[in-house]
Amino acid sequence: MPRKRANLIPRLLGSYAAPRCRIGRQLACQINGDVEVDGITEAPVPWPYTQSRAGGVKRGGKPILIVCGDLARAIATESVAAVAHHWGISRSTVMIWRRALKVDRMTPGTQRLLMDHAHAKLTKLAPKVPAIRAGIAAGKTNQEIAKELRVRCQSVWRIRTGATFAEEQTT
Repeated sequence: MPRKRANLIPRLLGSYAAPRCRIGRQLACQINGDVEVDGITEAPVPWPYTQSRAGGVKRGGKPILIVCGDLARAIATESVAAVAHHWGISRSTVMIWRRALKVDRMTPGTQRLLMDHAHAKLTKLAPKVPAIRAGIAAGKTNQEIAKELRVRCQSVWRIRTGATFAEEQTT
């Protein structure tokens, strides 16, 4: 059975505004060079797009966002999930842009997203930690504790090994 992803909308660290531009005029894209603005998206953060590549050759198919100004800043600052959601594009497109712009994998937005996820998981598990520790003290296996308390076996293992590690440090 595939694991479900949390349907949380990733928050942005900053505020972003589209560049001032007019449809039909040129705009400098950091990925494709100078391109013609063909329209503005209807994504949560409206952004100019083109259907041409550098050199002005029109291509059919999906519009291409023009990577400039605040979008380039967002790519370097925000998580992949946040940029993808707020600009209405795929995560793989954001990853391609990050590689092209030489952006490090761990941005401040990615760090915050990971911390929020970890906090949510710990908050859900916290009420069961005393019962898990009691099961460990009683000599039950990880599988028995996990089945009894309806938690993941990996969570029981982490609590068991964390307690063992802490005891080794104090002795």
